[in-house]
Amino acid sequence: MKSGLCPTEFHQLVNLAFPPEELQMRCWEACLGENNFSDEILVDIVQQYPMHAEEIKFISRQATVRSIMQSASTKPDMKCILDVVSGYRKKISAPILFGAAT
Repeated sequence: MKSGLCPTEFHQLVNLAFPPEELQMRCWEACLGENNFSDEILVDIVQQYPMHAEEIKFISRQATVRSIMQSASTKPDMKCILDVVSGYRKKISAPILFGAAT
């Protein structure tokens, strides 16, 4: 399917772009608490894993639950957050042309 074209079964295609980096950073801060992470760390995560606000909220909740279970802390560290993100956002190591890596 070429980008911008709909399959014949559909009459409309809506592409939802990610919000600007600043809004994503504010959402991370709102979910994880202000001043818990430096701006540089938040910029890195936003650039590596751009997300919509609801995705950020979901990842934050999951990371908080995992942090409580693992260390009894209600504030997850960046390693915990990245572990959760990587669980939902798998990186494909082989191009689709050659098939998914097993």
